[in-house]
Amino acid sequence: MRILNTLREAYDYFRYSFEFNAAEISKNKKTIIEGEQKILDFIGFLSSLVGPSRTAKNRIGYVINAIKKKTAETPTKQKKNNS
Repeated sequence: MRILNTLREAYDYFRYSFEFNAAEISKNKKTIIEGEQKILDFIGFLSSLVGPSRTAKNRIGYVINAIKKKTAETPTKQKKNNS
């Protein structure tokens, strides 16, 4: 259930912080899901992209490429240790 909540949060973040439309999100769904699965604090990572993406020539490309780069650097999501 947590994955669904995080994906909903991410979807909302793309819609309202980056102004992606539904078609742009659908087109990049695979990358977004992979980012959510591999990046430990995905929403935090997205929030770090808001400012720099505003000055990018292609905001959507900037965000999607940043996710791709980060997922390539991160082999798997690290789970929090509850001990």
